[in-house]
Amino acid sequence: MVLAAAGILDSKLVTRAATGRKLLVLRVPGRNISILHGEQVGLIISLILAGNYVTEDIVTVLTDHLNSVRLIDDSWTSVSQVPRLHYMNGRSYYRWILSLVNCRHVAINYTASHSGGLSCEARMNDEADFLVTSSQKLISELSQSPILTFFMHKNLFEKEISVYGAC
Repeated sequence: MVLAAAGILDSKLVTRAATGRKLLVLRVPGRNISILHGEQVGLIISLILAGNYVTEDIVTVLTDHLNSVRLIDDSWTSVSQVPRLHYMNGRSYYRWILSLVNCRHVAINYTASHSGGLSCEARMNDEADFLVTSSQKLISELSQSPILTFFMHKNLFEKEISVYGAC
């Protein structure tokens, strides 16, 4: 995150990357963003790049954001996650993540960050971190992440019907 010590009204900028067969780096600008939004956008990028595969092969998506992995795992249970999402920071991003997970044949696996390990997972995490860090020098040339109006909380205007979009 650039300008992590910025004040409430100061602009901030988070960069996120996904790497693998395809890679993408996006910037997330705004005044009310945090590193959480960067983690969420990184996972969204990975899920989009994973595609909408209908094959029997499961695409594995790695993330170092344990809270996201736990929420995704909990979403596969019979317990509704709607009340949980209602008060969570980054809930619009989480709604998008859960919508993407429901439309894809993916496994979301947690991998520890900055472990210095030599496993494939550790090296992939290091590569994503390198892409994010080196891309901050080219901030003006990066594409901007979409603003999440399409997964905003619907209870503000009407009764919430579903938190998940159609596949």
